[in-house]
Amino acid sequence: MRNKGCNVSRWTCDTVPHPKQTDITSCGVFALKFAEEVLKNDTVDFPAMKEAIIKHRLQIAVTLLLETDDLTDICHFCGSEGPETDLSWIQCDICLRWFHHMCVQGPPTEEAFLCTACTP
Repeated sequence: MRNKGCNVSRWTCDTVPHPKQTDITSCGVFALKFAEEVLKNDTVDFPAMKEAIIKHRLQIAVTLLLETDDLTDICHFCGSEGPETDLSWIQCDICLRWFHHMCVQGPPTEEAFLCTACTP
């Protein structure tokens, strides 16, 4: 069977002028800023100094927090929705995420519960 994917043989590859990353920790910020500029059909030009990267990182965090779905009724272990099921639920005492009691091997409900992400 022959692959009938996208024919890219006539594509051209160009390097557009863009800010350069000068550290080893900002690649994610740069990748997201590049994608944002390309999707806006804009030139890839944004401030890349240390202070600007910190600001970009903060803007990304705020966007993620504001645009996230409400995960209140989702088991953070198996991903199933709804406390309306007959399953019992338990909440992590640190991050306040909910889990099916059986998904986290049924810890005692009288004691503090820490999920695997919050367990030291």
